[in-house]
Amino acid sequence: MKKSQVTKPVSRPKTPAKKVALVGRSYHYSGPLPHPSVLNQYDPQTRKTIVGMAKNQSSHRQSIELSVIASNIKNERTGMFIAGSLTFAMIIAGVILLAIGKDFAGYASIFGPAFFQAGNYLYNRQQEKEAAKKDNE
Repeated sequence: MKKSQVTKPVSRPKTPAKKVALVGRSYHYSGPLPHPSVLNQYDPQTRKTIVGMAKNQSSHRQSIELSVIASNIKNERTGMFIAGSLTFAMIIAGVILLAIGKDFAGYASIFGPAFFQAGNYLYNRQQEKEAAKKDNE
């Protein structure tokens, strides 16, 4: 039989380990104006120009938004007026059809537009709820 050899662990020098640290810095700023620390690097006249341009852009954007909102309101009112006029005309046609003895056509002309308007209202209401729910997420 062979005698087992026991090996001693290798000793390492007692020098301290070097620590290396990598430090990174990242800044993100979003807005119509540069970050104040960046803006302060410009001369006073350039700062006034940059701030003035941001003010002009902001007021221009707000005026466009106001005109879009006014246009949307006008379009919705026009659509409601046309839909209401057509519904009223169909109901009058239904009453006339009932008066001349066309029962099925008369009832269909009276209740068809009413059911369509109710369905359209419920559909749009559901779409608005889903859009609001999506915006809240």
